[in-house]
Amino acid sequence: MPKPKRTDMTFAEQVYAVLMQVPPGQVVTYGGLALLAGHPNAARAVGTLMARNPYGGLLPCHRVVSSTGRLSSREFRQEQACRLRKEGVEVKDFTVDLKRYGWDGR
Repeated sequence: MPKPKRTDMTFAEQVYAVLMQVPPGQVVTYGGLALLAGHPNAARAVGTLMARNPYGGLLPCHRVVSSTGRLSSREFRQEQACRLRKEGVEVKDFTVDLKRYGWDGR
């Protein structure tokens, strides 16, 4: 389970720290990532962070999906689908089965 929120870290650092724990072959929702980072009402802010990722391929942003399992915006979803498939995640119609591939921090 991710460590609790640290007050000496920025919001972005808290989110990125949890994101780095998402294992290959699994996904987390924006809201789930926000919750695990200690900010349960910050799903939109997490989405903004993922869209503005300053670290490129160093962060596994491709493992973050919507609450329905839908992939990201049109600009990134082809790449996101490709990366997820390489990790063994089945992607159908740009959607992932959260019951099968969802990560809850355990």
